[in-house]
Amino acid sequence: MNSGIKATLCTMMAASVMFGVVTGCSKASTASTTAADKAAEITTVETTSGTDQLPVVQYPNGSYISIKDPDSKLPETGTVGGCGYTLNVDKAYNVTGLDRGYMLFMGIELDSPMTFVICSGTKNTGGHDIKVVDLGMDGNKVVIVVEETSPAPDEMVTEGFEYPYCAIQFDKMPESFEIINTAGVSFTYVVDLHLDPDGDPDTCFIDT
Repeated sequence: MNSGIKATLCTMMAASVMFGVVTGCSKASTASTTAADKAAEITTVETTSGTDQLPVVQYPNGSYISIKDPDSKLPETGTVGGCGYTLNVDKAYNVTGLDRGYMLFMGIELDSPMTFVICSGTKNTGGHDIKVVDLGMDGNKVVIVVEETSPAPDEMVTEGFEYPYCAIQFDKMPESFEIINTAGVSFTYVVDLHLDPDGDPDTCFIDT
């Protein structure tokens, strides 16, 4: 073959290879950018839904809009449904013998704080616990969520009856409310059997 033709063919082949490499790099660069853009979009959506919108929590009989971030604990004090609340109020309540459910305590003054005492009922051993872990709104209804825990089968526990309970106080009575545990099971009102013969509610708790 003529040396001039050879040189021309080699030049064309080299140009084709270079063009292919450049085109391939360009495609890879475009694909990489597209993937990065998509990843950024997903992150933005997750960040937006986590910060600008309160989480909606589903449970068997409904849902509520939580007032807390899913990755954080419920603050000791705050506001829900226009009511100020306080966890772990400083009174020890007498719930001995009460069934699973809740009681309500309110002072005699108008617009006195309202305390919800939520009981797990009688337990045959120690190691049981109950605490308020979330608050939220379902329309105009305040939803109080408690977590009930039991000892593991192989856990060492004290023998004897126990009556786990927790309390949350509101600065006024919520317009509407529901108390559930983390499985969505509702608590019902239990009649207070611990009033003295004169109906004095002060005997229902022990000052601490």
